[in-house]
Amino acid sequence: MSLFNTGFSRARGLTPVLLATALAACGGGGGSSGSGGNQEPFVSLNNDNAGPLFYLALEGSLGMAPVQMHAIMLPDLEGECAPGSIDVVHGANDIPTSATAKNCVLNGESGAPVTLAGTVRYDFDGDSTLEVETTGFNLVAGNPVEANILISGEFDYVRDTVDHFVDVDVQVDAQGPSQNGEGEYKANWVVEDLETTWDYLSESVVYTVEGKLLVNGRSEQVSITTAQPLTRNLSQEFCPESGEIRLRGASNTHAEVLVEHRDSIIVTINGVATNYTCEQFEAYMIEAENSFIQ
Repeated sequence: MSLFNTGFSRARGLTPVLLATALAACGGGGGSSGSGGNQEPFVSLNNDNAGPLFYLALEGSLGMAPVQMHAIMLPDLEGECAPGSIDVVHGANDIPTSATAKNCVLNGESGAPVTLAGTVRYDFDGDSTLEVETTGFNLVAGNPVEANILISGEFDYVRDTVDHFVDVDVQVDAQGPSQNGEGEYKANWVVEDLETTWDYLSESVVYTVEGKLLVNGRSEQVSITTAQPLTRNLSQEFCPESGEIRLRGASNTHAEVLVEHRDSIIVTINGVATNYTCEQFEAYMIEAENSFIQ
């Protein structure tokens, strides 16, 4: 999809020097904590809103990950901008405490430029955990992606055998040309207490998503759980290879996407199942994306 194809490989290929340095200087101890705790009413899931909510849960999580990875790796990227710059502030033991990207242009995948802007603050909390906070960190992917994603809020990055984000409480604003070329999408949403894991294999990524998605001006929520980790081939433009993701709403309403394989994707909404091929599921997601066109 056009919305969130923003460069997994480049973000994943970097090593978080910031966290490694903090570990060496400070040792273990501590832990992470999140906010959340709001009591917004749940959305009642139905055939009209399930598609857009799946779009945010599936494609939104994919889009947030490269932005989050670039945010934690700004100190690693200092000096790589052409043009633009990244300014890093160091604290005790020469550990970065913040980094500011000033229209930093990087060479993205397939020659597509990636532009970073905004200030990110860091707090090492011990026990391999890095607390990250920003009032606005922006990633713009140029041709052929043309996605503009802004995140505001805080999250923790846990150095593990997989890329592990916990206590994610951020607002996301994304825009760009729609997949069908009929206009520009503008989507914004909030996640609370979100936890994602990303395990990168040679040609694929296996990921999980758990937490709350706030929509309709933060007035309603839906819960997201991963029943089976989702696998996605990085060389394929769209469609997971396997996995299952579930949404839960008000009054026992529910919706699930079960991926048996690329051409057998079962979407179930309140007990009614529809089987899609990859091509059909992509069309379903494009229709969901169109709901955000303004």
